[in-house]
Amino acid sequence: MTVADTLPDRSGLADGFGMIVLAMICSGISVLAIATLAERIRRRTPGARKKTKGATHEV
Repeated sequence: MTVADTLPDRSGLADGFGMIVLAMICSGISVLAIATLAERIRRRTPGARKKTKGATHEV
């Protein structure tokens, strides 16, 4: 942010908030990407069972 203060027409405060927003967006996108990949891998795995609400196991 110090570089932004030395450049004309740049605000260190605005650039700092931009970096915070960028970090939040990237973390959200990475969580969604991991969940999507995990679901695709689960679908491709033979014998993978679907999770259903209230399902019981046979013993």
